[in-house]
Amino acid sequence: MLDILAFCLTHPFKISEIGIVFKFRKERERLSLSDTGNLEKLQYEQVARVMNVRVEDVRKAVEKWIFEKPLPYLAAARFPGTIELFAELKRQNRAIGIYSEYPASKKLEALGITADILVCSTDKDVDCFKPHCKGLLVTARKLGLPPSECIFIGDCDDKDGLCARNAGMPYMILTRKRPVGPNQFNSFNEIYNWVSKCDEFFLR
Repeated sequence: MLDILAFCLTHPFKISEIGIVFKFRKERERLSLSDTGNLEKLQYEQVARVMNVRVEDVRKAVEKWIFEKPLPYLAAARFPGTIELFAELKRQNRAIGIYSEYPASKKLEALGITADILVCSTDKDVDCFKPHCKGLLVTARKLGLPPSECIFIGDCDDKDGLCARNAGMPYMILTRKRPVGPNQFNSFNEIYNWVSKCDEFFLR
């Protein structure tokens, strides 16, 4: 937010960039409720049409403020237990797949973690947003596992939880609430402690 504020103060004639980013996120939410295909292009074209700007301007603003600017801050925002959990999964030779609404390779690098498979909602073989389950099904297929033998970890039941239920995949949701309910946890340390003590950690 400080970066955005500083940008607006020092580049007042470019404030439209920030408006484009907010509109992009809003239009993406709307697209998640539709079955429209070709999302990789449509997500930019929709904003360009609504705001009467060039598609290239939308792409540049999104690349800057969503894909690049947040990267230096990700490590500090990493949930406790993340590194330990990924290391334990690797130690147990567990396959790790990442399914993200946005391209995730640079984010994972900034977070200091790796995965076997990366899947994005705008990939050609997915082409739909959560809570549609296709992304999870593609991830499971690329991991060579049936959905019932995977566990999906997310942070929003309305999207991640519903996506997993639609896919028939066990799941857990990170929450700030206490006490936690079914399929909920407060920290990645909890999952790490659980996984490190289990030979098999599939939820039935």
